[in-house]
Amino acid sequence: ERYAVELGIEPGRDQAVGDVLDELLGWIKAKGWIHFSGSGTISITSSYNVESITDNGTGNYTVTWAVPFKGESGVGAYLVTAHARNAAVILGGPWIDEHKNVNVRTYNTGTSTASDTDYVFLLAFGELENE
Repeated sequence: ERYAVELGIEPGRDQAVGDVLDELLGWIKAKGWIHFSGSGTISITSSYNVESITDNGTGNYTVTWAVPFKGESGVGAYLVTAHARNAAVILGGPWIDEHKNVNVRTYNTGTSTASDTDYVFLLAFGELENE
């Protein structure tokens, strides 16, 4: 009902539409995100639902969620990007525990090699274990 009211749908009126919107909008909110610097000493600039980040080597990071995602497949969708010249980001394995951790790798597209990146952003969408 919360999202329906925010969108101007009155409670009790058009209830079916409001219920669908609540379910949909509740699911598509980012349930975890992180903005971190991957160059030099790794540091989290800002985050939500992140327990920790581990530097596994050049251009290789593991994000651990504070509250894990539900299900065997874990997260429903990720959005990830890096800010640097010739930077590319992929989500890769190995996953230790798919609903608890995600591996992020950054590459220099000019040299096709792993490289640390100044700014990395990751959003995760899905359902948390406590929902």
